[in-house]
Amino acid sequence: MGRGFTMNNHITWEFADAEVSEAKVVETGQQLGFQLPQDYIVCVKVNGGASVEPEAFMAG
Repeated sequence: MGRGFTMNNHITWEFADAEVSEAKVVETGQQLGFQLPQDYIVCVKVNGGASVEPEAFMAG
């Protein structure tokens, strides 16, 4: 996946709400002091704030 991340291919997105707007995702990132990458923004939009089970994103 690049950037020192590995991802488990057997994951489920749990607790998803409705799709959110790109503007809302960008605004939330700015409120947290981050400029979020476009691929992350798309992922959050489509998955409506769901969490990944099992925890699939391991930095290393």
